[in-house]
Amino acid sequence: LVINPFSGLRWIFQIVEAEAWRSTLFRPQHQDDIRLGESHCRGGVERQVREQLFVRQLQAAGDRETDFVACVAGCPQRARQAGVEALILTGTDLAESQAAAQLASHWPGNAFSTAGVHPHDARHWDASSGDALRQLAMLPQVVAIGECGLDFNRDFSPRPEQEAAFSAQLALAAELQLPVFMHCRDAHARFVALLEPWLPQLPAAVLHC
Repeated sequence: LVINPFSGLRWIFQIVEAEAWRSTLFRPQHQDDIRLGESHCRGGVERQVREQLFVRQLQAAGDRETDFVACVAGCPQRARQAGVEALILTGTDLAESQAAAQLASHWPGNAFSTAGVHPHDARHWDASSGDALRQLAMLPQVVAIGECGLDFNRDFSPRPEQEAAFSAQLALAAELQLPVFMHCRDAHARFVALLEPWLPQLPAAVLHC
């Protein structure tokens, strides 16, 4: 998790081996074979705590914005040195999806992004949201729709609005034939009910709790 305390933007860096991601998730062996995988783990640490820890690390490095920029700029090189071939930057609302796509564009071939609205932000979904995600999905660095889904644990957005945003993004992923990056917490029954009709039309998926 990379936090930018200077602009308020957050980017989740999903670190995966590119060849495994592309061959296993993006290219199922059979048309009706949708493969699911884990994308990331938060280890039970709340977001505020993680942000505080990261900011303290930045402060220890010098407490200057230039240190943060250098830290982010060096991510692809450090990842390659560690044997990681690609970074996936996850979009969780329209603004962060745009920011993730912009950041990924600086590292073509080494960084990619997703475009989506997380269930926590589903209350902001409206008629223009799908069009905005569709435009982002046209960019070459955007490789999946999401993070989207249902979170009935925290209910930061009303459940009907979560379901509407999730269904709309499943439809968009099917339309564009892009993988979908999904989130489900304490909402299994409704999640499956909404997802199941789309399974034959989705090329691939990643699911996490």
